[in-house]
Formats: sequence, structure tokens, C-alpha cells
Amino acid sequence: MPRRLARYTNRKMKIQSGGIKVAAFAAIFIICVGIAYQILKPTERLPVYQPADINPRLVDPSFQTVKSDHRISDFTLVNQDSVIKSKKDIGNRIVVASFIFTTCPSICPKMTANMATVADEYKGTDKILFISHSVTPEIDTPSVLKAYAKEHNAGDNWWFLTGDKAEIYRLARKSYFAALDEPSTEGADFVHTENFVLVDPDGRLRGFYDGTSKIDCERLADDLKTLLKEYE
Repeated sequence: MPRRLARYTNRKMKIQSGGIKVAAFAAIFIICVGIAYQILKPTERLPVYQPADINPRLVDPSFQTVKSDHRISDFTLVNQDSVIKSKKDIGNRIVVASFIFTTCPSICPKMTANMATVADEYKGTDKILFISHSVTPEIDTPSVLKAYAKEHNAGDNWWFLTGDKAEIYRLARKSYFAALDEPSTEGADFVHTENFVLVDPDGRLRGFYDGTSKIDCERLADDLKTLLKEYE
């Protein structure tokens, strides 16, 4: 091989070798940056809502200045299987709460259908509990709620609660802040709200959603994924 051709060939091989090394280094660098990003990137977290952060029209006046440490309060109610339930029975679960009544001709059917869609998505997990409180407990006995639950194919992770009306209304207005404290078409003192409320395993309020809105319920389903990751 002529000397000039040999020098050209050697130079070409060195250039190719150098190019391979640069490409390999670049690939390793990109991988390392990707791994570092996954490790160091901020974990997505939902906000924690205190009473002072919420629309004052939803918050009982006695809570409107509370800026820290709000938790849902204890309760003693009865589910669709006539079993007494309280806050301790929630355990270390995420809660999605709503307030409905079985004879409601307006928003409740859509709310319950949307809740069923979200609940079906999480029927396989024991980390999420759906709770629908009846705001007409004098009508919605456990047997009525059991038939209603069956109609909507509710699983074991969905409680329909009834009991003392004053306690249910206290939960809506002073615990979950789910209802506007104003007269409704059903009467001056009647809780009628489309809100779903997301509660973390520590009893803190983490989200509010329009239960009649498919888009808002899709947001709820996504926020449930985020909250599950937070408590892994």
C-alpha cells in the first residue's frame, strides 16, 4: 500500500474511532441526565386546602379564619348494609366524598353515575374509599340505600351513609365544606351540592370537583393517581 494511502487510511480510522467515542459519550451523558432528572425533579403534589383557602360561601363562618391543621371530623353513621361506620373505619385510605339523596330528580343521578365511573376505575384497590352521604336520611334508610347502591353497581369500596340529619349536615358544612350555606328550592335548611371532595389518608382536603361534570371527574381520576403516588 502506498505510504500516502496508508496515512490517509490511518487518519480516517482515527476520525471514525473518535466519532464513535464522542457518540458513546453523548449517549451516556443523555442517559445520565435523564436519570438525574427523574431523581431530582419535584414530585407532583396536590394542594392541601385549609378553610381560609376555600370559597367563603362554602365555609361555615366559625371556620373561615382557620389557616392550618383542618381535618375531616369524626362521625357515627350507618351504611347500606346497616353497619355502623365512623372515621376510624376509613383507616389509611383516600376518600372521595359526596352528598346526595336517592329521590333527587336533578343533579344526583348524574353525580352518582359519574362517581360510579371513577369508582369502577379503582374497584381493584383497597386504598380508596368512596362515600355518598344521604341528605334525606329520613327517607334513605339502609335498605333504600342498598337498593340504590346495587342499581349503580357499587362495590365494597363505596359506602352510602345515612343516620342523624344534623350530623350529616355538620359534615357537609363544617368538615368537607361541600355545600353553599344558602336556601335551596328544597327548603331554607337543605344541603344540595354537586361537589365531590377529595380527602387524603391524613384527613386533609386535597381537591374539589363538580360531580356533574365529566371533565371535572376525569380530573378527579387523575388526581387520585397523583395522591396514590404521594402515599406509596
